[in-house]
Formats: sequence, C-alpha cells, structure tokens
Amino acid sequence: MVLSCLLQAPLLMTMYAAEEKILVLTSDSTTTTEEKLAAALLECGVAQSDLPRFVLKGCQEIDGFRTTQLAGQESGSIDAEATAAALLAIVKEAEGSGGGVRAVLLESTMLPMFADKIRKETPLAVFDHITLVDLIHKAATDNPRFGIQFGPAEMPQVRFGKEEMPAVGILRIDYKYPPAMGDAAHPNSYYYKTPHAVIKGLSFEDAQAGKPLTDAQRAAMQAAIAELEGLGVTGIAGDCGFLVNYQREATRMSTKVPCFISAMLQALRVSEPCQSSFGAGSGQHTSPGVVDTRAESRSLAVSRRLSLRGEKRVVL
Repeated sequence: MVLSCLLQAPLLMTMYAAEEKILVLTSDSTTTTEEKLAAALLECGVAQSDLPRFVLKGCQEIDGFRTTQLAGQESGSIDAEATAAALLAIVKEAEGSGGGVRAVLLESTMLPMFADKIRKETPLAVFDHITLVDLIHKAATDNPRFGIQFGPAEMPQVRFGKEEMPAVGILRIDYKYPPAMGDAAHPNSYYYKTPHAVIKGLSFEDAQAGKPLTDAQRAAMQAAIAELEGLGVTGIAGDCGFLVNYQREATRMSTKVPCFISAMLQALRVSEPCQSSFGAGSGQHTSPGVVDTRAESRSLAVSRRLSLRGEKRVVL
C-alpha cells in the first residue's frame, strides 16, 4: 500500500545534496504542524539528521484550505486562479529566500491540480501523490515499447512526441556494449529524449567493486554532469545499478537538477505499516502509510549498505 506522497521523501533525500531542501506544502500548517510532519517523515524512513531539510508551509491563508473549511465547519470555496497565484507566491518566496529549496512536495491531496503551474513558473521539481501512483502503476503495467504485450488491447495515445518531451540525462560508466531495447542506454527505452554523457575512466569493474573515485574519475563525472545540465535536462539518471556507489558525489556535483543515478535508490524504504497519527482530526490523513511487504529485513539490509550517508560501498 502507498497511502501518502511522503513516502517519496527518503528518495528525495538521496537525489539532492545534503544542504539542499524540500518545500512541503500542506493545507493547514496549524493542524499539520512541524512536529507531526517530522514524526511522519521518520515513520517513512527519513533520517533524524535530514528532518531540517524539509521546510513546511501551510495554505490556511488561502480561502478553502483551513481545516475548519475542509471539515465543513466553516464556509469557503477554492478559486482555482486565485489559489494558483497564491501557491506560486509561497513557492517563489521559499525559493528566493536563499534557503536552498530545490524541490516541492505537495503533501495535501488537494494541491496536485496546481503542480503544473509551479513546474511551469519555477525550475523546481514538484512531487505529489500523482507522481507516487504513477511510479507504482508503471511498475505493474505493460511497457508498450518493448517486451511482451499484455493488458488492454487499446493503449491510450501518447500525448506528445519524443522530441516535444523534456529530456532526462543518462550518466554512463565507461563501458561499451550494444544495448538492447529496454536497456537504460537504449534511446528507445523511454518516452522522452535521453542524451548521454560518459564518466571517462570509470570502468564497470570499478563501479561493481565500489572503488572510490580517483581525481581523474571525479573530474570526469563533474564534466559529464555539467554536460548534461548544459543540455537542459530535467534530471540525471544512470545506466548501471552500481552507480549507487557514487550517488553522493553526483548530488554534490549537480547544481541545477536532481540526480537519481541508480534504480537501487528505490529500495530505501520498505517496512511494516506505520502507526502515525499524522494529520489526525484534519480530515486529510490518518496515516502516511508505507509499502507493506514480508521482505522488510532484506530490503532494509540493502538500504543500510547504500552509500548515501555512510562510506560503505555496495557490491552485489
């Protein structure tokens, strides 16, 4: 079960540098307080040391978002245009405050309808319950571009052509092979453009062993990330799971976009359903919820080995 967009918080911690912050927008911060947010984030797997990186802002000054209005105890209505302008002002103020805000997490399920406005008017990535559900949906449904075909006979039409879509950069190890459809390095594995940049000198063997970067390899990674940022990508992924060993370096080097250079980052939080009373009484939430699985100990063992906060290296 995935019951709250806050489940994306541990992943966001790995995508951005340690000094960079996430703006969390909630309906009413007098109900969803900083204390309740902190408790929920801890339940979702965020480290205590990372809690200051989440900046909470409430929308209770916008008509229709106060807890009393949401609970029907007070009249109020949401004007879409006025709400979008007010939300944008909150985001821009946080972005321009010099606090290092790099992304927005829309905690309230009433806010995703305004996510595109924020994406259009600011350089910040916006995450909400839609982006979380999309992740789970895509993990369980047919990929029409390759593999076997299953599911509905008629798939919905792609809204935009690949050339019209934003690009996601692919950071590659220095390893040449003929990629097949479905491989991270194959351009037709994605709905969108995927320009590549190679970390020259970083071999597959080095990445597999989790060897620390040499000065030359570090300079090559910096150059590759700068090359992709210069192409205007919206984020940087990787072509090898072993790049998880260098996620920390990548987030430090990227100054413009989030880095998520290994699929292993998705293993960061798997646990039993939590018992948080986050948002209780507000009519918004009863629990942030988490992924329920019997593989808890195995997945947590993997997450402990990820080189995100410690210096250990992953060797699979």
